[in-house]
Amino acid sequence: MRNLNELTNVDLNRNQVRIVSMHVGEFIKNEFDELYIDIEKKSPEIISQKHPLVEELRINENYLDKSKYLIVLAVDGGRMQMFDLISPKKKMRWVETKIFRISIYDKNNLCDVSCDKDDGKNQKKYKSARLISGLTSYGATNRNWENTGPLIISHLYMRGIKPEDIEVCISDGSVHILQKIFLPLFPKSVHILDYYHKTEALHKCLKTNKALEKIQKLKKYLWEGKIDDIVRALKQIQLKEGKPDEKKEKVMIQR
Repeated sequence: MRNLNELTNVDLNRNQVRIVSMHVGEFIKNEFDELYIDIEKKSPEIISQKHPLVEELRINENYLDKSKYLIVLAVDGGRMQMFDLISPKKKMRWVETKIFRISIYDKNNLCDVSCDKDDGKNQKKYKSARLISGLTSYGATNRNWENTGPLIISHLYMRGIKPEDIEVCISDGSVHILQKIFLPLFPKSVHILDYYHKTEALHKCLKTNKALEKIQKLKKYLWEGKIDDIVRALKQIQLKEGKPDEKKEKVMIQR
């Protein structure tokens, strides 16, 4: 609210800020409504030309050279409370917000990154392509997942990036993200899933005490990307221990 007051040089109260925010949000929504329609009927070039920030967003074609640069798409979702102020009574509703990030890394400019896996005893250092500052862009929407995909595609084209230019897709492994965005729109990209979210998923599968004793081995498989080994192990555990007890409290894990 303070930033809005400084920007307009007008002393606004909270209710006025909400009203201004709603009108601005409605304007942005209408802008992207046009983009959704254009995606279905017009070429990507026309879509990118219509956006007012396209000149600032468009990257140099040199960054499309996969031998030198890495373009990464990250997608996540989260629930937040929204209040309906138009109705006579203020109503609260939950809305799932989708957020995505498009970033570019320099493959020839490596940096060291360290990782403390689990308890910190297995610290390792890795070489990583360095993030190029000033080239990262973000987007967000409260549309459903089916419409989030076209929104991401439109942003890519605005930046001069085609879907096939995306080498890596990062997410927490949500079914919505994988099935409705990554797999249909970026099938040839490398899909990286967040280790800690998938560790939580393992604990949900292992709710018997005997099964939980094997969690460390499965987490090691997960860290090494041995997904087939995890699936085989879970099938064997289910045959011996039975299916997870859905009534048992969720296991809290130590990261």
